Amino acid sequence: MKYLLPALSLFLGVVFNGRAYQANNAAETITSDGSYADTAQAVAYALGMAQDGWVLTVGAPGGTYNWTNALIIGTSNIFTIQGASANNRPTIILNTTANSGIYIGAGSSLVTIQNFIFNVGPNRPYSNLLGIDGSGVCFRVSNCEFLNASQINFGITIGSINSKLSAGPFGLVDNCQFFFPGGVVYNYINVRANGNVVNYGWTQPMSWGTMNSVVVESCAFSQPAAAPISGLVEADGGARLTVRYNTITNIPESTHGVNSGSHISTLQVECYENTWVLNDTNNTMPYVYLQRGGSGVIWSNVISSTSYWNASAIFSFWVEPASSSWQAEWFPAQLVYPANYPAYEQVGEGVLNGSPGLVPIFAWGNNAPNSQWGTFALGMNTDGPFIQQGRDIYTNSVMPTYTPLVYPHPLVTSGGLGSTNTNTGTNSGTGSMTPPSNLQAHAPTGQ
Repeated sequence: MKYLLPALSLFLGVVFNGRAYQANNAAETITSDGSYADTAQAVAYALGMAQDGWVLTVGAPGGTYNWTNALIIGTSNIFTIQGASANNRPTIILNTTANSGIYIGAGSSLVTIQNFIFNVGPNRPYSNLLGIDGSGVCFRVSNCEFLNASQINFGITIGSINSKLSAGPFGLVDNCQFFFPGGVVYNYINVRANGNVVNYGWTQPMSWGTMNSVVVESCAFSQPAAAPISGLVEADGGARLTVRYNTITNIPESTHGVNSGSHISTLQVECYENTWVLNDTNNTMPYVYLQRGGSGVIWSNVISSTSYWNASAIFSFWVEPASSSWQAEWFPAQLVYPANYPAYEQVGEGVLNGSPGLVPIFAWGNNAPNSQWGTFALGMNTDGPFIQQGRDIYTNSVMPTYTPLVYPHPLVTSGGLGSTNTNTGTNSGTGSMTPPSNLQAHAPTGQ
């Protein structure tokens, strides 16, 4: 009999010490009452089992829970944390000043977070509501609603400043809603690749149409005003991102290049089949899409405007080190054409044979019927000669041999089960599960 109670508690959960969570070891499922303390204990219990496939269900349908500490999920196993109902999602109030409200250090295994509404309280996390690190295809965020942002106005941050020699973090944000209140510059999602301190991402082959990207699909983004201008999915540090099949209101898509708040440019952007709605008749948005470095494909996007002046040039491309926004922090002198062409990791550059080289941007099939001042702006001012039609960019041509990633994303059709990570690499970082504290928000310059 002395072995009966421990065995029973291991199957049903730790029910003899006052904790509320209930675990079923055979099914690899666990439930928490929604409170921070019980949820943190449930996470520790599930991850302590060191098994792939555990699913933690949090709270009750429609419940609201005030979390005054950061929830940190550090695991090398496949793990899911989900709200109690997909249709009546519980709300988590992230009422903490920690760097992250929730931080996922996923290693190289898939962590899924789904079926929640996130908001902030009198306190709010400093860097992000949800922070994600890891390697390879390591995360999915699905059916979550974000109603506010961190102190420095980020929603989700993916990646951090590090020296990891491993691809990623890659994954999927799908069927989520981002409804921020406006009034400040927001970065709804911010993406940064591993190894940005040593420029690792710019040594790895292009990965068009693959899962080796941060994919944002089938989401809704909205803020009430187009000014101050925000960023939908901002990126730098060798990031690879795919933005597709989203509905977006009054928010542009923009990425960093060298000089615009980053020492390492975004590498690769796939932006297609999105619908923009511009309905702020009090503010002009200077662009709908801005790219300041790296390569991209931009196709079959629709821009719907209620007033012809809502946006000027729809698609803008800048080489800031060669423009009036040159900054001595990045370059000792402003770049001039043709002596300094190509600029380091400029628009129209990608990876060729392990180093930066000419990989032109291609755009086709985009529909922007109410643009008053033209569809494409190649350069901000003096940087114009660095971005030439038919060399660095093709504004009405399909990229040869390009095939997009299957839709919906394979993590949707597979249900997120099983390991999808086939990337290899050497992690030269610390392996710490401490959320990064060195994020910075930068409004686009030159406006």
